[in-house]
Amino acid sequence: AYQNFVREIGAPELIVTDNSQTQTGKKWEATSRSIITKQRKFAPHNQNQNKAERQIQDVKHLVMMVLGKAHAPLIFWCYCLIHVIDCLNFTTKKSLGWKTSYEILNGDTADISTFCFGFWQPIDYFDPTAKFPDSQWKQGRFLGIAWDSGDQFTFTIWTEP
Repeated sequence: AYQNFVREIGAPELIVTDNSQTQTGKKWEATSRSIITKQRKFAPHNQNQNKAERQIQDVKHLVMMVLGKAHAPLIFWCYCLIHVIDCLNFTTKKSLGWKTSYEILNGDTADISTFCFGFWQPIDYFDPTAKFPDSQWKQGRFLGIAWDSGDQFTFTIWTEP
């Protein structure tokens, strides 16, 4: 994940970790050295030292809230997690001068028109492989935005049997 981040976003000047085994291994250290990234390590699971621990707790709470409100099965928690983080990354923050995290990272104004469905919302989708007499319009559930395929209006959906 660290190497993918560097490849897709770029090398950070500083990375703060909780000193977990993943973030202290040889591969992690080699990547950090090769891209000349400073590291600061804190005690794991200690909210007083690491601000990220509190953010993680808040995101978990939001995920459980969204799953409950949508009446979505718990098995879809990982999709909900990505959806919640996407929403947070496209929400303006006072601490960022009323800009979004996306805008700070990429320099582009965030386009929120992509967020036109709620998590687990029933949707109709077109299935071009459906054979007559079945309808090509099927029902599914919205799971999130498929950032790595298609355009910005390509979504991840759960197809109902």
